[in-house]
Formats: sequence, C-alpha cells, structure tokens
Amino acid sequence: MTVSTEHEQLVGLFRDRKELLAELLADLGIEVVGEGEPEGDGNDLNQPKAVQASADLVQLFRKAGEVVEAAVVEVQLRVAPRKRRRWPMYATTLGDRHDCQVRVVVVAPDAKVADWAREPIRLGGGNEYRVTVLGPTEIPRPSSSEEPVERLLLALRVHPDADAAQVALGATNRLPVEDRADYIDAVLDLLPEAVRQEVIEMVTTRKRLYPQTDFAREHYGKGLIEALLRVLGRRFGELSAETVERVRTADGDQVLIWLDRSLDVATLEAVFAEPPPPSE
Repeated sequence: MTVSTEHEQLVGLFRDRKELLAELLADLGIEVVGEGEPEGDGNDLNQPKAVQASADLVQLFRKAGEVVEAAVVEVQLRVAPRKRRRWPMYATTLGDRHDCQVRVVVVAPDAKVADWAREPIRLGGGNEYRVTVLGPTEIPRPSSSEEPVERLLLALRVHPDADAAQVALGATNRLPVEDRADYIDAVLDLLPEAVRQEVIEMVTTRKRLYPQTDFAREHYGKGLIEALLRVLGRRFGELSAETVERVRTADGDQVLIWLDRSLDVATLEAVFAEPPPPSE
C-alpha cells in the first residue's frame, strides 16, 4: 500500500517533537509517566510465525532508564477496517515486548474518521478494545504563534481555515532563515485549495492588508514580511543582511508596496526604488 505524503508529514510531526504526544494527551487529562522518545529499534511489531505489521510510530516512555509505558501512534486519514483490526495486536505485542502498558493513539484529522476510530473493536467473547483518538474534538485550534511549530501544523491540518493559517505563519520568524521557506510551504500544503488561495490573497493584495478578525490581524504582519522575503529570494537569489533588515523593519503599508512590485520588476533594486515625484 502506498503511503501518502500527507500521512508521512503528520507522522513526522510526532517523530520530530518527542514531547508532542504527551502534550496532546495531557490536554485530555491523560498523564503519561516518564520521558517519551521514539523506539530505537524501529516500528516493526512482530509476532514470529504469525503476524507482521508496521505501526506508524512507536514511542517509549522511560523512567530511570526503564520503559514504564509505551504508545503506538497511528495516523488515519480514511476509514480502513483491516487496519483497525491491527490496533489491539499492536498493544498486546508491544506490551509483551516491554512488559508495560501500551496505549494506541489514532490521529484522525477528519471528523468522520475520528468517530469511526472511537467505536469499540470487538474481539470476540464479549471483549472489546478502544483506542485513544486525537481528532477535531481533541486537537484545539492554534491559538498562539508561540506554540511549537509541530503542534501548529497538526492543529492547522485539523482546522484548516485562513485564521488558523495566519497564526501558523506567525511562527515563521522564530525559525532559522534556511527553514522558513519550507515551513511556509508546509503551512500552505495543509490547506484546501480555496483556503490556500485566500491566504495567498491576504498576503499579496492591498484590500486584505488588515484582516477582518482580531484573531487574524494579530499575526498578519509577520506572515506578510516572510512572504516578501520568500518572493525576493525566489526571484533574485540570496538576500543580503541589509535587505532582510530593511524588510523586517518596514511598516505594513511599505511591505505590501514592495510585495506588489516584486512580482513585476526585473531587478531587486527596482523593488526598493523610490517612486518618481508627481508631475507638475
């Protein structure tokens, strides 16, 4: 089965920030013991001579060097009954391997998929198994651009609207310069096409210089600056420190003028050229 790029991106958020899973569970009142880290020997969950399966991510929680708890993270973008039947096996296999309790956590950005994942899995003999689901109900909207970028991107995938995108873009300035363009791409890639175009319009047209909601307006300026720097870098190559500083210290009206001009002129110097004096 081919794994989608989106699937890998979401799994990567948990892999890149080992605290993310514990933070999201804590929001639900679920406390995990110990410090979490991805399992070092890979994600294969093997039952010799019986079943072989591969989970998206296995995270072990250690205390004083000992595994005291474990979690299997599964990103589920669609209803898949055969995949669902593996989840109890993941828990029992991993629990047997490390002699600890195991929680299967299903990340389901779509509300219908999340509801499906919450249904009990019937094991026979009157027994049932339930997973912990992180869906639109459990993952809150992004509320501050100071949140870790992995959490912002996950929240944006679950709540993909223009206001949420503006908050996520507000985190761009906190990233190393070399990572900013990739981050902006990641934000835009998580949006439906119509919302993506709306966000681009917010950044590139004068009529949306000041977004209509206080929630979006608070984070708009940072996204506008980063959009200009990205366009300049794509069109004219690496920018000098002086150019970057000039953009970052300009007011919003000036940044928008430069952004509009950058789409048409042939040189970097022309972007910043002073307008000619009015004719008498």
